[in-house]
Formats: sequence, structure tokens, C-alpha cells
Amino acid sequence: TLDERTCHICREFDGKYYELDKLPKYPNHPYCRCVVLPDLESYGVEPISYRAARDPRTRKTYLTTAKNYREWQIKQGLISS
Repeated sequence: TLDERTCHICREFDGKYYELDKLPKYPNHPYCRCVVLPDLESYGVEPISYRAARDPRTRKTYLTTAKNYREWQIKQGLISS
């Protein structure tokens, strides 16, 4: 989930692709919320263009087209590009 609870360690992994033998170690820390998902696009499955996010102001969950944590932060105005 794209939200402000994602720690600085985990947000760096968001949206990245890894070979199976080069996956980062999980969990990264106690209470880590990271998950590893397969790249289904390489198997001919059409990619999902939306993902869940939480608005930092209203705390409501919505769907976004942001591809990674940094892009979500820019769209929210939390950082500049």
C-alpha cells in the first residue's frame, strides 16, 4: 500500500524487479509489510494499471496509477520531482 507508514527502507524496493536468485531478504525489519510478487507480464498477463494508496490528508484509500513509492509521493505533493 502506498501510504506514509511505508518506511524509508522498504520504499526503495517498491516497483523494482529482481531475478529470483537476487531477491532482497524479507522481512527487512520487525513489522515489515513488504511482499514479493511475480512479474506476471512476462507470462503474457496484462499488467494492472492501478494500485491501492492511502491519501495522507484524508486517510481514505483510493486507486492510483503511480508505479512506485516515489511517483506516489510526487503526485501527493509530498516531494518535488
